[in-house]
Amino acid sequence: MIGLLLGPLLAPPASAHDAGLARIAVTAADQPAVGLQLDGRIADIVQILGLPEKVPLPPRVFEAALPGALPTWLAVEADGAPCPLTLDSWGRLDALALRLQVTAACPAIPRDLTVRWPAAGHPGLRWAALVVIDGQETAVPLVLDRGLEDVTVRVGDPPPIGETLWTFGLLGAEHIAIGWDHLAFLLALVLGCGRLRRLLAVVTSFTVAHSLTLALGATGLVELPPLLVEPVIALSIAVAAALALYRLRAGTLDHPGRPDAAVDGGPWALIAICFGFGLIHGFGFAGLLADMLPAGGDRLWPLLGFNLGVEVGQVALVALAFPALVAIGRRGAARRVFGALLAGLVALGLAVTVLRVI
Repeated sequence: MIGLLLGPLLAPPASAHDAGLARIAVTAADQPAVGLQLDGRIADIVQILGLPEKVPLPPRVFEAALPGALPTWLAVEADGAPCPLTLDSWGRLDALALRLQVTAACPAIPRDLTVRWPAAGHPGLRWAALVVIDGQETAVPLVLDRGLEDVTVRVGDPPPIGETLWTFGLLGAEHIAIGWDHLAFLLALVLGCGRLRRLLAVVTSFTVAHSLTLALGATGLVELPPLLVEPVIALSIAVAAALALYRLRAGTLDHPGRPDAAVDGGPWALIAICFGFGLIHGFGFAGLLADMLPAGGDRLWPLLGFNLGVEVGQVALVALAFPALVAIGRRGAARRVFGALLAGLVALGLAVTVLRVI
């Protein structure tokens, strides 16, 4: 069960190249032409174009390769009819990514718009794309990959509330499931929760904290730069694990499965750490969600759906892992096992902190 929390850290490398997540912003107005803005890593675009890797490429190489190759890894249809693509412009988004401005010339004003991502089928590149389709009040985000290579939405009409909650809820659950840094921090805290009441208090404080800053950050009311947020999230793992390790060695850690209640001054210090760092973790969640929210539409339901997905995923993983930790904690080797696990979390947190700073 512990593997459920640490699985993303221990997973073997994939046979294909694991690429970054491309982002496709689609603007469908009351006209046949549909605008697309595609952001992707240069390394991924180079590979899918079949260009030499790890070699500085002049702009003229991309200028010659992009227009003809683009329709092989991106396609648009309006009510079942193909919309030919034209590459209007392209340029660097930053040092690592390109931004492509594309127009899809549809035969008529689209009602049902389909975006296809054939790039997902590339044999040597696992390249997924986050698609956000804006049409008046509509904003439907979806990740296209090998399991789902196209999405069709009705533009111009806002999606039903239930569909919005479900779509954003799945994104939230997926984000917490693969968010190894959030799970590692939570694991360090759960190792100090020998009683269900304490576990409930810790999980609730983390939920309240990151829900608050998720809403503030995703709506742009409060913004913190990722260069600050990401290292602090990694550091939170090291701090929480180091405090738990200190208490374990002092014999005052109320770990899962401990037969007697430890005299450690109550859960308030643990709750304070959880809440304080939880505020920073919320800004980490917000960084993903901010790009998906509709610019002029109702943001309440997407926020609620995403947050519910995060919480359901978080509670499910804790509920599965806690019994396994209790079983380990009842054994004679519990101190050694938990000590090694906490020491590993300290080392992991410090190493990732350094990597995110430099």
